[in-house]
Amino acid sequence: MKTLFLVRHGKSSWVDPLLTDFERPLNDRGRANSRTLAQYLAENKIIPELILSSPANRAITTARVISTELKYPLTNIAIKEEIYEATPERLLKLIQEQNDAFGSMMLFGHNPGFIMLAQELLTMEIEFFPTCAICGITFSINSWKDLGTGKGNCIIFKSPKKDFLLK
Repeated sequence: MKTLFLVRHGKSSWVDPLLTDFERPLNDRGRANSRTLAQYLAENKIIPELILSSPANRAITTARVISTELKYPLTNIAIKEEIYEATPERLLKLIQEQNDAFGSMMLFGHNPGFIMLAQELLTMEIEFFPTCAICGITFSINSWKDLGTGKGNCIIFKSPKKDFLLK
């Protein structure tokens, strides 16, 4: 059994028009929502064995806020350049390359790659994957290499405004 958690970064700030997309930080709401999601994960003992994050400022900041609450060592967050602006195919390849010793992993990144990957893994329509939302997917597989289209079962989809617990 493998479990994958996709976490879209918190709401970003557009205050400084000189910053690139990559450099944009979280805004106040993004930081607050990240803390709220972190508390929810901690209370429900949802603690991944591996965390991978996009290096974009808003994604890595979200990952650090959540990791701190989960007592996941910040130095263990693996920053993966390929998550930034990734296609679902690239995200799938990255996941499939991970060590099978990890039973669960959490990726921090961006749309449209995350919503498209979730739809592919679940073969269901997800209309919206808002900022600071988490989609948890389980797979009846022993190796990340076996991850593929339609093999997932959505166990949680939670956003700051909506909470869908799926069984």
